[in-house]
Amino acid sequence: MSQASSSNICKYDVFLSFRGEDARIHAFKDDERLETGKSISADLLKAIEDARFAVVIFSKNYASSRWCLEELAHIIKCKKELEQNVIPVFYDVSPSDVRHQNPPFADSFSQHEVKYKDDMEKVQRWRDAFVEAGKISGYHLLNFKDEAEYVKKLVDDIFPKSRQIVSPFSECLVGMKSQVEKVTSLLDMESNDVRSIGIWADCFLGDVGKLHQKNGLTWLQQVVIFKLLGEKLTLTSEHEGMNILKNNLRWKKVLFTIDDVNHQEQLEFLVGVPEWFGMGSRIILTARYKHLLISHVGDNRKITKRDFMELSRQVVKHAGGLPLALKVLGSSFYGRDKKHWRHIIDRLKRIPHKDILGKLRLSFDGLYKDEKELFLDIVFLEIAFLSRYDFDICVEQVQRYVSHGF
Repeated sequence: MSQASSSNICKYDVFLSFRGEDARIHAFKDDERLETGKSISADLLKAIEDARFAVVIFSKNYASSRWCLEELAHIIKCKKELEQNVIPVFYDVSPSDVRHQNPPFADSFSQHEVKYKDDMEKVQRWRDAFVEAGKISGYHLLNFKDEAEYVKKLVDDIFPKSRQIVSPFSECLVGMKSQVEKVTSLLDMESNDVRSIGIWADCFLGDVGKLHQKNGLTWLQQVVIFKLLGEKLTLTSEHEGMNILKNNLRWKKVLFTIDDVNHQEQLEFLVGVPEWFGMGSRIILTARYKHLLISHVGDNRKITKRDFMELSRQVVKHAGGLPLALKVLGSSFYGRDKKHWRHIIDRLKRIPHKDILGKLRLSFDGLYKDEKELFLDIVFLEIAFLSRYDFDICVEQVQRYVSHGF
């Protein structure tokens, strides 16, 4: 069995093994004229290896066919070596009869032992395959009202799994299995609560940050509304989009992934709070900036009330009491411990937060020309006062503006 056969990229979705006269299924086979005593074709064995699923329909006469037994033995081999998905279907027989080769299979195996008395190893291989197949959870016709329901249940279970997209590069992703399992555990798909999962990593797929900068938040909201609700809308504001999302998604279970978040506003207006989404929803976020994820999904680290009050006063003082500045800084501090608070405050003293400067710039641009000049002179006066540099010149400038009625 070649190593290539173990690839996640399968040529076929399903290989079907059955006894035609029992299952009343007519299927085309290249080898349907295979003569008695001839070996099963290599192409058929390769087809089994290249299938993602192998469905084995056990019926009363299944064991009477040497061909079926060879198929089954190879299917079980593929299950062990290639991790193939094997689904047994027990058609008018029980799983216990398959495991123990009870009637109606006992007579068939007795005949095979006589016919292949010189090759008992082959017969034992068939018996072992029966034992293994009988241990696999499958479908028992007795548990369904009719055959139509039986077939529908089987197809409904297999079809979604056969459509799963598997990365062709998965074999090159060393060490990814444990990380995938960890994320799957965090998602907890069996739970009905709403969960937000933050993934701290560089993003190579989505580019929400650049799309936000290029097209704006309302455009992003329109895309989200179309994807999740199927509605093409033209929004007038971010708040309108936020209201539409939270009012229409609260009853809908969704899987919502946002890649490359780089600003708090993207989280605020696109995913909001868990109450926006229906029970069982999953929101996956990726960002290069860890503090954005912490501010949205929270953190278990604690800070005492006393330390919180002390550090909060420093933050408020640094923000100059400006509400917009406090809002911008909030995401940097949320969920952080005392050490990180002090580190961020020290850094802000040296390097102003770029988003705060942006908010202040908007306020400055809204001033009239004379007001801008007065504002700049006052700022320069403060700097000069602190540095004792050209203080008299600054005072003269301010007096000149005051004399003009400002």
